[in-house]
Amino acid sequence: MMIESPGDLKIDKFEGATMRYMEDEDGKLNNFAQEPKMYQAEAKTAKEQKNLLVIGILGGVLVVALIGVTVLISG
Repeated sequence: MMIESPGDLKIDKFEGATMRYMEDEDGKLNNFAQEPKMYQAEAKTAKEQKNLLVIGILGGVLVVALIGVTVLISG
C-alpha cells in the first residue's frame, strides 16, 4: 500500500514494516534517513539550572570516589 506524504516523501507499508524514501526528479530513489525538524531551544529555568548543577556535582563526586576505590584496590 502506497501512502503519499507532504513533499516528495513516500511511505510503503507492507507486512507490518514501513519503508520511507524520497524520489527525485529523475525517478531515482533516495533511501537516506529523514532529518528531524529543527526548533529553537528554550532557556532553562532557575530550577532546571539548579538541578543540572546538582547532577553535575554528584557525577563528579561519583567519578572521584570510583577513582579512589581503584587506587586503593590496586595499591
